[in-house]
Amino acid sequence: MSYVVPIAYPDPPYIIDTSVTPIPANSSPPMQIIADTGFQTGVGVTFNDTTGDFIGVYKGPPGAEVLLCVVGNGTSGLNWGTIPANSRISLRSMTSKSITEGLLNVVVVSV
Repeated sequence: MSYVVPIAYPDPPYIIDTSVTPIPANSSPPMQIIADTGFQTGVGVTFNDTTGDFIGVYKGPPGAEVLLCVVGNGTSGLNWGTIPANSRISLRSMTSKSITEGLLNVVVVSV
């Protein structure tokens, strides 16, 4: 039996309050939430969202981010995707408006 194990949490604050730290619109660069996942390789992200919006989760250095998965829409869940060791993780709205209401938590996991 496999268990999902957290390997990287967002840089503090761990829960993103979008009224304090808005998630940028899709026309803006993604907002970094994890500077470095460390030496472990991730297999996906778990998320808890109350924003009600679709949010892109990206991996890679500034200016070269690659979409890993889409989370949100007011739900919680697990999305699979390959996350290399020492990855930078960032977020951006999948729409043309910034996300300024609700809470979000995204955690990189392994099995």
